[in-house]
Amino acid sequence: METMTATLPPATERAWLTPLELAVLGAIWGASFLFMRVAAKDFGPLALVEVRLALGSLVLLPFLWRARAQFPRTLWPKLALIGAINIVPPNPGGFSALGLLSSDRVYSETRTLYGILDGGLAPKVERLFSALEDELKTRAGVASGEATILRSFDGRLLGQGFETPFIPVENGPIGPDQISRMVDSFHNEYEKRNRNRFDSHPVEGVTYRVQVVVPSEKVEYLPIESGSGGPKVAGHTVIAHLYSEPREVDCYERPSLLAGQVIVGPAVIWEEMSTTFVPDGYKATVGTYGELHVD
Repeated sequence: METMTATLPPATERAWLTPLELAVLGAIWGASFLFMRVAAKDFGPLALVEVRLALGSLVLLPFLWRARAQFPRTLWPKLALIGAINIVPPNPGGFSALGLLSSDRVYSETRTLYGILDGGLAPKVERLFSALEDELKTRAGVASGEATILRSFDGRLLGQGFETPFIPVENGPIGPDQISRMVDSFHNEYEKRNRNRFDSHPVEGVTYRVQVVVPSEKVEYLPIESGSGGPKVAGHTVIAHLYSEPREVDCYERPSLLAGQVIVGPAVIWEEMSTTFVPDGYKATVGTYGELHVD
């Protein structure tokens, strides 16, 4: 059966769209702060944050459901922990930019090839994976050995109406033995995700994907000095809109904070590029690298 290819258009064809997308993103993102300022007086800070997070969750849930195979249950406790504890890195804007610069470059491509996974399909799968890898290495400008290649496929039991996605596939030539291991991997993943197994049922391959991961140089963060006792108060400010009446709160200079120190809210932590507010009933603990754990 002929393959169906999904290919991204060249970057030059979308160059005009990028500024427009950034402008729309900035307008949506910036407008949220305006509405938060107006609504804070009526909702209160904590209720407003919860409503904002709830609405954002509802918007993201369909995307999470679509990519649910990438979030196994073993990952849920870690996600819950991150959701329960806010972590504020030093200089958040610069930290985000450095994270983007040091992230590995990932090039992805998929193609569709319907067929029962058996020895007779092996040559087609071999040609498909080889073509995808050559195309992505050319796009990334790397040679073999300069990047990590990740293969996977979406499969289903013959006649089934849905696929089990992201079944790992080993690198190297594809022959009958490799096809047999792909079938075993499918049954293992199917059992793990659906708590059932049908070894005697034929497996149909549907979508094949390749990722070429090009490593980037990583940023190294050094631990800050540790200290005991309470941090030094650097000043005071008045919080005028978050509570029923204005409140004077302590302010701290973030560069002077030491690892292990704890700031009890309400409080404000200053630094050159940002301000962190610790609400009443919360505390901020300074981490090993100067990050703030607010819980």
